Amino acid sequence: SHAWFDICPCVKYGQEHPEYFALLGDERRTSYYGGHHGGQVCTSNPDVIEIFARAAIRYFDDHPDFHMFSVSPNDGGGFCQCDKCRALDGNQFIDGDPNRPVLTDRLLAFYNAIAERLVQKHPDKFLGAYIYSYYKAPPTREKPHPNLYLVNATNSAHMHGAGWEKEHESEKQW
Repeated sequence: SHAWFDICPCVKYGQEHPEYFALLGDERRTSYYGGHHGGQVCTSNPDVIEIFARAAIRYFDDHPDFHMFSVSPNDGGGFCQCDKCRALDGNQFIDGDPNRPVLTDRLLAFYNAIAERLVQKHPDKFLGAYIYSYYKAPPTREKPHPNLYLVNATNSAHMHGAGWEKEHESEKQW
């Protein structure tokens, strides 16, 4: 499920560490809207990667019988536009719009960095993450870590199956 708001909550880190959160324009967004929408993290920040890795390790320390920990972004968009995050993106854009980059490579780099730290302590545990929205298209550079379990969040269901063929073709590319 969407989990960033639990792992790196705005309320806990926002005031003291705004650099942990998405840069949108010239402002770090350290709040949510509509519950837990927005409030995305800066995935290129090494401290954020460490917060996520420690959260996953602690989760499995506390729950040794569990097998997966979610690292899926919050719902609602608002992803970081800092130069370091943008540099991790492939050269793909949603509907050809340069203001809407495909974020798959960026997020896989983030997840992989967390997974590398996780497997040092828990080599048999997995991180779960959605393939969804801005990060649904297949990656151009990054390969998923072996301990990363990607889950396709099919969007055509709310349209009673319209668009399923297009989604299925996208799944095949993965």
